[in-house]
Amino acid sequence: MPSLEEKASACLMAISHLYCGRVLQAHPAHGELLGFRERDYVTFDRMTRRDMDRTDMMVLNTTKSLCPLQDEDSIFLWFPLYDCPDSVAEWLSHSLPYHFVTGRANEEVEIFAIGVISKLLSSPSSPSNHIIANCVLLACVVVGVQFDKKDITRIDKSSALPRFANALLEQFQITLWTRYGGDLSDDSTGTTYREFNLIKAICLVLESAKHYYNPSFLAMRNLDVCRKIYSRVRSFEKNPPWELLGVLKNALRFTLTTARVSRDPANLWNNQYFWTGDSHSPEDLDWLVDYLEYLDPDDQEAVFNILLLLLVIKSHACTLTSCCSSPCPPCPRRNGLDRCH
Repeated sequence: MPSLEEKASACLMAISHLYCGRVLQAHPAHGELLGFRERDYVTFDRMTRRDMDRTDMMVLNTTKSLCPLQDEDSIFLWFPLYDCPDSVAEWLSHSLPYHFVTGRANEEVEIFAIGVISKLLSSPSSPSNHIIANCVLLACVVVGVQFDKKDITRIDKSSALPRFANALLEQFQITLWTRYGGDLSDDSTGTTYREFNLIKAICLVLESAKHYYNPSFLAMRNLDVCRKIYSRVRSFEKNPPWELLGVLKNALRFTLTTARVSRDPANLWNNQYFWTGDSHSPEDLDWLVDYLEYLDPDDQEAVFNILLLLLVIKSHACTLTSCCSSPCPPCPRRNGLDRCH
């Protein structure tokens, strides 16, 4: 028999879900929807002042942020996610797209959405297709993919995973090319903490949905964007911005992910890789070898990604022998040995 607290929490979740649906249904109208004499914001704000546990408060505050605001309303500060219950994180993955499609999202909401994706997909346990689908759709609306309202309101979106995942891949490639594919020599093209984490979150989403999207045939174009970012990194005489280094590292990971190249070291001995993309010469990839020498050797993930790229493109085999010596970490060393073999 559920306790009174559990019943209250269930009712609060139901009200929040219904309110999200009403906001989306009324969009682009932006009025009061609860039907009380007072404003929706005031109603929800009074509810938050009652004695309730933190989980219910998280759900209610997220819903309150969808209400029409006035100048005197306090701005909702998004709560930390490190101790956020999984049930609330799952609810957020469903409810946050409403903020984006109705125009309620700003940079703060975007950063929060990236954090929700990272929390759900970095869990030690494998996420369900239901959660993966929520995260894919959330990532899609963050980068500007347009959806029908019924896609947003659907509770179980797992049947639409292939459509969502392919839309995300296509749109984010364009986003990456637009942001970093041009001339990066201008100092005004700085990067941000948000962009660094966005690319990482997109990689998490696509890796989780790896069975549901088609490999990109534009892998070399993605890699050329990485080359331009690396050129920008090297343009600094010393101490390039760590955010830009992070973008480069995650852009390389994105390039592998879009080509559906497994980053699991256990697959290196067994898989035959087929790299799709434009024709290229070994000289086009010299910068990767330069980057390998530039890297801190303790950055195992970045070293591993570069070696894996050289493996799948089947270039610069002789340069990989330097990664086969015993000081090299096990995963990159195994990758280098496999390529030389």
